[in-house]
Amino acid sequence: MTYEEFLAVVTNVAQNLSNQGVVTENLTKLSDAYKSLSTNHSSLNEQKTAMEQQINSLKEQNMNLFLRVGQPVNTTKLNENTALSYDDLLSKEFGVEV
Repeated sequence: MTYEEFLAVVTNVAQNLSNQGVVTENLTKLSDAYKSLSTNHSSLNEQKTAMEQQINSLKEQNMNLFLRVGQPVNTTKLNENTALSYDDLLSKEFGVEV
């Protein structure tokens, strides 16, 4: 049930308060719509929880695989501050001999 449909049913109830049959029929529609939304919401929450658990499991498996297969990085080269000249950059990066 869309918001507009909900408003139409509520308006119909408000306009027909003296007619018990119309009020009962419209309240039943609202009750059914709420039950459907509540069921869908519960189902989606359960799916979300299952997906979050699966994502966490995959992250853990991925980290375990990385720790078994991964190679340590040589950080001494990363921490060295060696100045390069313009000619060095051209020859190392682009293969241009100056």
